Amino acid sequence: MQDTSVGNDFDPHNRDDWYFGTYSREDANRLLDSENEAGVFLVRDSNTLKGDLVLCVSEGDRTAHYIIQKYRKGESGDLVYRIGEKDFNDMPELLIFYRYHLLDKTYLKKVVTRERYITLYTFAGKDKEDLPFGKGEMLTILQKDEAQWWTAKNSKGEKGQVPVTYLQKHEPRITIYNELPNKEERLSRLQSRKVPFVAKAVKPYSPCVYNQNELAFEKGDTIQVEKVDSTGTWFGKKLPSGPSGEFPFIFVRPVDTESEASN
Repeated sequence: MQDTSVGNDFDPHNRDDWYFGTYSREDANRLLDSENEAGVFLVRDSNTLKGDLVLCVSEGDRTAHYIIQKYRKGESGDLVYRIGEKDFNDMPELLIFYRYHLLDKTYLKKVVTRERYITLYTFAGKDKEDLPFGKGEMLTILQKDEAQWWTAKNSKGEKGQVPVTYLQKHEPRITIYNELPNKEERLSRLQSRKVPFVAKAVKPYSPCVYNQNELAFEKGDTIQVEKVDSTGTWFGKKLPSGPSGEFPFIFVRPVDTESEASN
């Protein structure tokens, strides 16, 4: 028997939650593939049938795209949303229905995570529909309306048009905090190590675009740690002759040469 106790992670009545506007099929595939979870979805405009919508849903092993036709029904002329052979009065009604009924292989469970971008420069805005911002702010992209102008939301919930050339995509850092239940104890113990010492990267680290002092590295890279700090920020250089910079200590583990030699 199918489990229907799903679908509490989105608000069908909040259009800003699930509507992605002019996102392309390729953008939708990329976002949904990145989460690789059945039931994750978004709604976008159809690129080929003007006025219609597309419900894009991850089925785990693939992304399905369901056309939602919008048309006027009968003498009343009421707007109807049709998917397959089933009609709905509005989009919330459609989304609620498929929250508890299978589309094909899955129910609708949650909206895909929206893209976030960092602002590279200050933008004062020129028109009333613009969203002003300062350098270094984090914006959530709501719609990719045009090639050079998107609709975004800031941390205060304010929305507006932003220039694409002022933005850089935010790539979340991979953290391993969950693997370290007692991070403070580990840091305290490592503070007593004599520098310099050699460490191995256990996760890749991508520095913030605005911090030119940080060191980027990949999993498995060898790093000579030259300075440790109680804040958890270390300084070192990639071996054998790579660049130097700061990095969070949780991304590396010291190499125990004696233990490795005995193995």
